[in-house]
Amino acid sequence: MTSPVSIGSFDSIEQAAVALQALFRTTMAARPAMGSAFRWEAKVPDTEPLAWLNHQDNLIRMYCSNRERRLQIAALGVADMLRYKDGETELHEALQHVFARLHELPEGMRFYGGMRFAEEVSHGDPTWHRFGRVRFVLPAVELLRDDTCTMLAMNLVISDEPAREIHQYSAILQALTTPPPLTAAHLPLPVKRVNHPDRDQWEDMISHARHLMAGGTLEKLVLARRCVFDFGEPLNPMALLQRLHEASPDSFHFCFNYGNEIAFIGATPERLYQRKGNQLLSEALAGTRPRGATEEDDAWLASELMASAKERSEHQLVADAIVGVLSNFCTSVHRHPTPEILKLQYVQHLRTVISGELRDPISDADLLMALHPTPAMGGWPRAIAMQKIADLEPFDRGWYAAPIGWVKRDEAEFAVAIRCALVEGSRLALYSGAGIMPDSDPEQEWREIESKIGNFLRILTS
Repeated sequence: MTSPVSIGSFDSIEQAAVALQALFRTTMAARPAMGSAFRWEAKVPDTEPLAWLNHQDNLIRMYCSNRERRLQIAALGVADMLRYKDGETELHEALQHVFARLHELPEGMRFYGGMRFAEEVSHGDPTWHRFGRVRFVLPAVELLRDDTCTMLAMNLVISDEPAREIHQYSAILQALTTPPPLTAAHLPLPVKRVNHPDRDQWEDMISHARHLMAGGTLEKLVLARRCVFDFGEPLNPMALLQRLHEASPDSFHFCFNYGNEIAFIGATPERLYQRKGNQLLSEALAGTRPRGATEEDDAWLASELMASAKERSEHQLVADAIVGVLSNFCTSVHRHPTPEILKLQYVQHLRTVISGELRDPISDADLLMALHPTPAMGGWPRAIAMQKIADLEPFDRGWYAAPIGWVKRDEAEFAVAIRCALVEGSRLALYSGAGIMPDSDPEQEWREIESKIGNFLRILTS
């Protein structure tokens, strides 16, 4: 195992790329053993990661930024990839492989990726087949921008195909340049929209859920809709990401572009957890109202949300569940006694911040499996809710509502993949869900799932 190597500061990305090319050639000429891993880091002038990524042409492109945009990461290419197909292995085992791999690699290396919402594919739906049950990628090159600097990094893991590595890295490094400023992104207008379920099916689903709750089988069930748009031409995933980035500055942004015209993109408000060493930060986010047109309307909607017995009960269920899970992993858990209002650009939510100190050692695989899905994404009790979701929803959730993010040896940041879209050529599928409680009104819940795709609708129709 080697440590990351800082190769200094450079006046441009081009100069850093030349230095990285020289290091790559020298390293490959030395014929390192298969499995040897290297990481080089270069400080470069401040560069917008989204502009840089948009300027790159690669089959694998990824983007992550936290809600405060204090960390933005653009990445491309593949140095190492752990991908497990549906049915190939259990979720927990696959995740354990990913996180164990990090301890064989230099510090600072990050895997980016995610996992399925459920173990099994629903209804034989092949939509998410290319993503797999679990998929995490260690990129060949990253551009990382935080509060202190912008850094260009290269990861290299020696495989049994050195010719492939030489070809990939030579192409990537030769193309690394300072990007031009972002210009307005073009998106075609949609020509067709189909909801799965439609309005009548939605009401039937809620009626069924309420019947189960009345019988004591469930306390809460989260039901979702897939809204599919067709366009007259292929969508550019980077253009969609750019527009979403501009429209929702207060969210976690992500993009997993796995091929020319397939990408999973989102701007989610929901953190699953952040880990720094043994310090853990999570949050319960449940209960929603739109933002008001005026300050007075906005304040009224916030107070109505805070006073709603249905929303407070739903939120309490989520917060209690997260605290219960973390109590099994932490020496101490702290939560705010009452929820606060998290105001986003177009909606507002009830939020409770929860923190804890992890016992040592704790695996991120164990944390993910224990926290996912929270009652905000699945329902309660968990096992029954997961089965009813598979029975009632007329599509496979795939990576929707599942953990996505990045992990390195001593840190991790996972968000929940909501407010998201799957790009497939000229088709775009938007996903949104609502927490169903015994007193849920189908009309109000339909309006909620419509409001939750509001950012995308404004982008697609403006």
